[in-house]
Amino acid sequence: MSKSVLIATLSACLLAVVVIAILTVTDETSTAVLGLCLGAAWLVEPTLLAPTRRQGAAVLGGLAVAFVATNLLFDASLAPGSPVQKIALCAPRSPGVQQPPLPLTTGPGWVALIADTVPIWAILAAIGMLIARSAPADRKPGRGLLVFLCALAGVALVGLTAVEINRSPPESHRFLTAALFMFPVVGVLALDWWPPGTLRRVFVFGALALGAFSTLLWLSHYPKHPTPERWFRQHGPGLHSESCRTTAAARLGQTPALVHVDANVFYSYAGCRPTFVAGKRGSQFEMKLRPTLGLDGFRQLDRETLKPDEAIDAICPAPTATAPGSGPASASGDVDAVCGYALARAHARCEPEGSAYVRCPLSPADRRAILARH
Repeated sequence: MSKSVLIATLSACLLAVVVIAILTVTDETSTAVLGLCLGAAWLVEPTLLAPTRRQGAAVLGGLAVAFVATNLLFDASLAPGSPVQKIALCAPRSPGVQQPPLPLTTGPGWVALIADTVPIWAILAAIGMLIARSAPADRKPGRGLLVFLCALAGVALVGLTAVEINRSPPESHRFLTAALFMFPVVGVLALDWWPPGTLRRVFVFGALALGAFSTLLWLSHYPKHPTPERWFRQHGPGLHSESCRTTAAARLGQTPALVHVDANVFYSYAGCRPTFVAGKRGSQFEMKLRPTLGLDGFRQLDRETLKPDEAIDAICPAPTATAPGSGPASASGDVDAVCGYALARAHARCEPEGSAYVRCPLSPADRRAILARH
């Protein structure tokens, strides 16, 4: 192997490892599914990943190490002690999301499954027609790509219909994500495989169009923004348009801190600064995913987290911070009970936390006084 080929191979391998590590952060299940299917493709086409089978095995090993290390480093879903508590086989069904699961022993269950997987079976059918009707000289998918796609479809369908996570059917959709992305990608990148006027073009273009149509259908059924509008109408800076460095004095490398954040600026502040706060369970996972805001959250911190002699900081809107269409937030204005006390009684000790917030220390005596008042 020449030096230039070796450098190119090593660079590609390093890039693949980095990409797998990033994908593991965003979606562990999809990354694991892609890695499994890539390994199956490598078995039938040894030069798929590198010039030799041994080098291909080394690439797969590197990807596996990156996947496992990233899961452990970030305590992700597949790490020990993660929110994924139980994975079990179940009777085949179409799992649904907003709707309850439908067993595949009934017609509606099959209708739902077929509708959910249109891009997969439609593009697979187009590839099947291409292989059956093409001449030997025509361009068509190689063995590695065929095995990869078939394995991807198989894992997606089995995982979707027969694997359950934390006794929550909607979580089975984790196994479908990679296939719903990869099959349309193949359909677009291989346009010359679907000539105009052929049935396979109808299948592929139909699958691509129906994906867009499903989004429009979803919007028609759920016209409101999926994130409650009140989250975007808080005092303080906007969630998407302000600089966290300026408004919250945020810097890279900051560690989470236990604080009480005023209910009116919670989402804007927590979006900038890593924060431990009171919370409640919001899903099937054994972890708290939603904050408990206001005085109820302060009571929960006092009851469950803080020691009797422990102080805590309250993050409050700066007296000059304004909300869209309203005046300045102040101790007598639009703040929760905790920050109302902190700004009125401890104002002299409050320190600026960027331009939009102040950090006010609350002693154990302050904690008792706030709770005694309410």
